[in-house]
Amino acid sequence: MASNCMDLFWIALTLALFAAVFALVAFCDRLLQRS
Repeated sequence: MASNCMDLFWIALTLALFAAVFALVAFCDRLLQRS
């Protein structure tokens, strides 16, 4: 059960990382379009 909890933790961490990268790219793209 502990390993399953760690797997869920790493999956959530990876999804959060992808979401952060996607948000950063979208933010930079919006700034470039504004200028």
